[in-house]
Amino acid sequence: GLEAAGLRAEREAQNRALEARVAERTRDLLEAMEEAQEARAAAETANEAKSRFLANVSHELRTPLTSVVGFAKLNRKRLDEVVFPIVARDDPRVDRAVRQVGDNLGIIVEEGERLTGLINDLLDLAKIESGRLDWHMAPMRVEDVVRRALGATAALSEVAGVTLVTAIDDDLPEVGGDAERLVQVVINLVSNAVKFSPGGRVTVTVARDDSGVRV
Repeated sequence: GLEAAGLRAEREAQNRALEARVAERTRDLLEAMEEAQEARAAAETANEAKSRFLANVSHELRTPLTSVVGFAKLNRKRLDEVVFPIVARDDPRVDRAVRQVGDNLGIIVEEGERLTGLINDLLDLAKIESGRLDWHMAPMRVEDVVRRALGATAALSEVAGVTLVTAIDDDLPEVGGDAERLVQVVINLVSNAVKFSPGGRVTVTVARDDSGVRV
């Protein structure tokens, strides 16, 4: 009888210990579920805040940018139609200044419109959430991409005292690509090169190779 009583007591002790472990794990699971729910709620709140922030940024960026591009186009039109025709361009310096002003206004318009497109992409919440951006593939000329990028970085190189040099092959073929995104890529590369080449020279080459065009 003593042996049976001892076995019963041992089994009861084991059962209590098992019940205690089950209860502890149940509490841990409930706490983990509660923490997960709190984290999900916090993520939803943060996502809503991000959406509101992006909507506000959209308005704050697009409105002044639209004005900048609009006035740049208007000024270019007025200069071309009214001012430049009556400017005496016998002096080479005056002629160079007139052409430079016209080119600079063209760059402001092009870069403003490109920036507007980038803002539209960044503020597309569906694309941000999915981590996907659309590519606008079309036939393009790489030399045009490079010239646009160099025009956009000309002021930066001038301030840094860096000479921009181009070596572009003739009769390059058209290739398929997203011209606007490639302009941004070349701008980033040239800007970095200028930044780390104070007083030096940055050379951009565009040449045909076996697979198409190499920059």
